[in-house]
Amino acid sequence: MRVYVNYLQCRSRNDIADSLAKKGAKEAEKIEEPSEVTRQDIKRAARESVLRKWQNQWESSQRGRNYYNYHQKVCQKIPKDLPSKWSFSITTSLRTGYCDLNDYKSKIIPSSDKNCSCGEPETVEHYLLHCSNYEEARERMRTSIYFITGNIHMDLDTLLGIDEEDINRDNRNEILCHLENYLTESGRFKNTIQQKTL
Repeated sequence: MRVYVNYLQCRSRNDIADSLAKKGAKEAEKIEEPSEVTRQDIKRAARESVLRKWQNQWESSQRGRNYYNYHQKVCQKIPKDLPSKWSFSITTSLRTGYCDLNDYKSKIIPSSDKNCSCGEPETVEHYLLHCSNYEEARERMRTSIYFITGNIHMDLDTLLGIDEEDINRDNRNEILCHLENYLTESGRFKNTIQQKTL
């Protein structure tokens, strides 16, 4: 008579628990202990939190939509007083739409005429891109900007854009200088703020 005995080696439950404990201990050694939180870390986190909340509010608000078209990121810095304080002030007012043009004045003082002396409503777009009163100055500006950007098409984004996605951001300072020349040559804002001599 033959008897067959199959021997199967099994690990005991203690052996399995021991190997898992060893593996866990090795993993725990690899984990770095958290470093101390510094005051600078707290300030950075607070600033990032405030900027996130501010950005969310800016994106969802109905106020300032004109300016939002040109400046969508709250954390983006704008070079101030470039090329001059006078020009910066006028350019900012053109971006917001709260400027010394007749279309805006007629909203504040309903009895005032919203039209330009050429007969069209004097909006920011009209003043910068279409008004026949300033055609020569505009053509000089358009030509100068063409030599900088290589683009003959000029729009409000080209002249007033300041956002991170602005395709002209590398040439922004030069474009602003040519815009300042246009503002000066047109004479439209000469009484708004004391103009700095160029």
